[in-house]
Amino acid sequence: MKNSERLRIRESELRSVLLPRLMGQAFHVTTKRAHARICRDGSIKSNQDGKLRSEYPQSAVSYFRKRGCVCIFDLRTATAEHVNDAPLKFFFLNPFHRANPVFLVLGDAAYEQLIPWSVSIPDEGCRAMVIPYVEAGYPRAVPLALVDSVLIVDVRREVPPWRAKLEAGIKMQRSSQPERSVKA
Repeated sequence: MKNSERLRIRESELRSVLLPRLMGQAFHVTTKRAHARICRDGSIKSNQDGKLRSEYPQSAVSYFRKRGCVCIFDLRTATAEHVNDAPLKFFFLNPFHRANPVFLVLGDAAYEQLIPWSVSIPDEGCRAMVIPYVEAGYPRAVPLALVDSVLIVDVRREVPPWRAKLEAGIKMQRSSQPERSVKA
């Protein structure tokens, strides 16, 4: 890996700050814990056998995982429409919600080995669990020598405005109710 960078952003900035940094790149997204293991192992391994902890259950039926590939998000040629649609299927900008994401960005040398999502169509048709236009597979473990950079993202969680208003309303309602005495 050539360089590592830490990015601190608010949850509301995932699309406006993080996404532009990932456009034009191919990357694997993981957790900080898994990133430490990847560094120890020297490669990003496939989870075909299910032995690696997964944060999301649909991973078990992923087209690329079932074939022993490492799942990669490939935004090198994806259009804005494809990229805007992808998070509806899998929110790759922050898929772990409670664990901050780490993006391992592949270098040019890895690109020729990437298997595009479109290979799933002749194999499984519409039944394939794949994210069209933005998901790719790497056919074996990805050596860290092929990772150009690492982006560690610290996402500051925000309370949605509707939730803050709801909690304030509940608090106000509770404080305006007379206290009830309990008879023994």
